[in-house]
Amino acid sequence: MRSTAVWRFTTAEDLFDQLTELSTQIDRLEQQLVAQAQPIPAFSDPELVHKIVHACIHSDNISEDEELQILRTMTGTSNDHDDQI
Repeated sequence: MRSTAVWRFTTAEDLFDQLTELSTQIDRLEQQLVAQAQPIPAFSDPELVHKIVHACIHSDNISEDEELQILRTMTGTSNDHDDQI
């Protein structure tokens, strides 16, 4: 969310209002970051992760590309590390 507002400080009240708006935006962004950083509950249990990966690899309904995508998601790796999986 990028603001196109031009910041002009004409009075102390204007300055206070703009600082309040910026503070609100920062709080909102911090909350979004915290929410994004929360682990997916199913992935926090190593035994369940093992079972999910095992089921995916042995399933005829999941392609090799999908298996790699699942493994990347579960291990937190990016496409740059394909040769390491």
